[in-house]
Amino acid sequence: MRYKGLLAILFIGILLTGFWERIYALAEPGDAIIGRWVVNENGTIADIYKDNGKYFAKISKVKPENKNLKTGVIVLRNFEYENKTRKWVNGQVYAPKKQGEISAELKLLNEDILEIHAKEGIFSKTIIWKREK
Repeated sequence: MRYKGLLAILFIGILLTGFWERIYALAEPGDAIIGRWVVNENGTIADIYKDNGKYFAKISKVKPENKNLKTGVIVLRNFEYENKTRKWVNGQVYAPKKQGEISAELKLLNEDILEIHAKEGIFSKTIIWKREK
């Protein structure tokens, strides 16, 4: 009997400290894209991470013959997760051939396939990244 009262007090203490809010924050749906992704067939790897509530990707591995990209280049910038559409929006993707950034949206097709839809004026392009295993 004595332990039930102690457990009740412990449970109330956990609730009051915001424990569940911290657990929920770790499981934000937008964080599903965080991780290591294969960018293209030649083995370029990008790491998606979150900084101040926005999502970015930085090249972490590139083969020497790839002259368009270098390690450390940020290729996805300022994406925000939108719960309603389940997409990452308002960001830019780096276009190596243009040496600039293009507006884009991201969408997870499944947990291992990321669709990047870049749009500039009337032109658009869809790129697929695969999660590194």
